Amino acid sequence: MDQGLAALIAGIAGAVGGLGGAIAGGFAAARGARIGAEKTAAALLRQTQDQGEIEHQHWAREQRRVTCTEVMKLYEEFAKAVVAVLGPLRNGEVPSTENHLELVRITSRFPLASRQVELWGPADLGRAATDLAQRAHDGVQALSTWGHAVQLGAPDISTRQANYEAVEIKEAFAVFLRMAGQALRTPND
Repeated sequence: MDQGLAALIAGIAGAVGGLGGAIAGGFAAARGARIGAEKTAAALLRQTQDQGEIEHQHWAREQRRVTCTEVMKLYEEFAKAVVAVLGPLRNGEVPSTENHLELVRITSRFPLASRQVELWGPADLGRAATDLAQRAHDGVQALSTWGHAVQLGAPDISTRQANYEAVEIKEAFAVFLRMAGQALRTPND
């Protein structure tokens, strides 16, 4: 074989080998790029899901804070209304109808407020809110009974019940506050 023909065959073989290597390298590069893109997409999806979960937890905790704050404000209104009714009763007088109706109106808002707390949880906090609502209702009933007893001239028996209910309401509010603080400090509830 002559040197020219050998060089031509070697050149063709080199070109075919180079072309084959380039094609194989291209396929490998494309496959590597595809795998890299899939891994990047999976990591991005997971990061997005994690961020979404964190944002949802933050949002839910904020809703819980708002509902707990509403119950605390309602309790403040309730306590002021109780004082307006309690003052005359302690003096042996019947409270004004206006003050009594205001107390009843405020107390009637407790069930809705407690259901909102139950909605956002946790369950212990919801139970504490429901107990507070029930205690407020019982307290108003005791004050109403005391008012009727004052009208009849026999307030002593009702006074004890009203004082008992007052202690129960304060204890229920203290439990609610403790549970609310715990629920708002817990990041994953």
